[in-house]
Amino acid sequence: MPRWVWGVIIVLVILIWVVPNPAAAGAAVGNAFQALVVFFRSLGSAAVG
Repeated sequence: MPRWVWGVIIVLVILIWVVPNPAAAGAAVGNAFQALVVFFRSLGSAAVG
């Protein structure tokens, strides 16, 4: 896909999910980041133990 199509998609996602409720969007991003941290920690502990 052309690069401008991805730009339009990203702007639409921001307008649809982040702008109407920024607190919930921030919480969702935080939860996703925390889930990734937990996932990689579990991979590390599984590799060690």
